[in-house]
Amino acid sequence: MIEKYAIYSDVDQMVSYFGLETLEELSANYNTYPTQKLPVIKAAGQLDYHYWGLPPGAAKNKSLSKRLFNLEVSDIQNRPVYQKQFKSRRCLIPCNGFFLWKTIGKKKKSAHFFRLPETPLFAIAGIWDDYEDIDGNSSLTFNMIVRDSDENLQEFSDVSPLIIPVNLFEEWLSNEAEYLKILESANSLENPLFVSHFVSPMIKDTNINKKTLVEPIRPTDQFGNYTLFS
Repeated sequence: MIEKYAIYSDVDQMVSYFGLETLEELSANYNTYPTQKLPVIKAAGQLDYHYWGLPPGAAKNKSLSKRLFNLEVSDIQNRPVYQKQFKSRRCLIPCNGFFLWKTIGKKKKSAHFFRLPETPLFAIAGIWDDYEDIDGNSSLTFNMIVRDSDENLQEFSDVSPLIIPVNLFEEWLSNEAEYLKILESANSLENPLFVSHFVSPMIKDTNINKKTLVEPIRPTDQFGNYTLFS
């Protein structure tokens, strides 16, 4: 599952890449996680902030189901509740890269940061919702759409984020587009070739948010010891 990513592009990059009309100053987030309020793009020229999965209060004192923050393409095809959201509530999730872990021993895992070599910024497919708690309080949320991973990611995860290329932004965000056609187009997209590097295990600490979390560190071997080889 994809449970952490980074979004740290500046205003100029965001405006240019997504064709936004205007944009206020952004705060870099090198360590996102579900229940955080994060930027999503719901329509051409419109950026908003939604909670990833659920708002913090709704998820307090209980584990957050991965289905609330990772939605598999197959679930959209097979479950009417997701089809309804997909028809009119598609969004784009701005992203510079995401984190996955690789098992290197019985109890050890190494953290890796995945990015696209040809662009520092890309868009992950998402759907948004209007969540209402038992007290009637409403919050805007989003879910990240994922698909089966290919051999590039299989040793790290069984799913990969669904990346929407720039030439499909307008169609993806349009409520006029026929949703089955959009779903078919999404399914036919090839998984891009990500590159990755080792990063600090501190990425697991949700209290840390700094640039060093996405910077390369020396790789470790199967026993967790530093090595000269990747």
